[in-house]
Amino acid sequence: MKGKFVRGASFLVQSIGVLGGTFDPIHLGHLILGEYVGEYLNLSQVLFVPAGTPGHKRDRNVTSAEHRRAMTELAIADNPRFHLCTVDLERQGATYTVDTLKSIKRIYPDRELSFIIGSDNLLDLLNWRQPEQVISLCNLAVMPRPGFSISEAKQRLGSLYIEERIKIVPAFTIDISSTDIRNRISQGISVRYLIPESVSSYIEEHGLYGYR
Repeated sequence: MKGKFVRGASFLVQSIGVLGGTFDPIHLGHLILGEYVGEYLNLSQVLFVPAGTPGHKRDRNVTSAEHRRAMTELAIADNPRFHLCTVDLERQGATYTVDTLKSIKRIYPDRELSFIIGSDNLLDLLNWRQPEQVISLCNLAVMPRPGFSISEAKQRLGSLYIEERIKIVPAFTIDISSTDIRNRISQGISVRYLIPESVSSYIEEHGLYGYR
């Protein structure tokens, strides 16, 4: 299915991963995570979903949707499993996971969705908007992270912790942060091997993050 929201999608898709984020900028940790989970869960596609106006990041200015979309598309261009999904960029107002999943479900009504998160997010799930609906719309592909216990999350969620809907993916931690990348760029410090070369060139060309 090629259309307004998803580049290169197909009606043959059976199981779809959803990897959301501000992607400001997208980095190699995001790409490694998408590839690892895609392989582990045998996903036909992994949708990269840049956030519009993240509900939890209103305390800082986020780079424009145009730039974040362009950087994401450049970063995933050489991986046939990866696809850009722009539902959040085209939505007005704050971005919440439940709205993102509803939009993607409208595009793929008969496909299983696996929303990719860390165990830190799982522990915080009760603080999300409409957590019951989130779990009803998708499976959760959860990466354990140091200091964020799956068993504690299970206790905290109670009846919301549905074993068949929560898939634990034993992924390794990639300690790369977009915040650190922005800081390094603003200080003129190399970000080589932290972001794709195509994204680095785009940042230089457009003078993003105080590039100098």
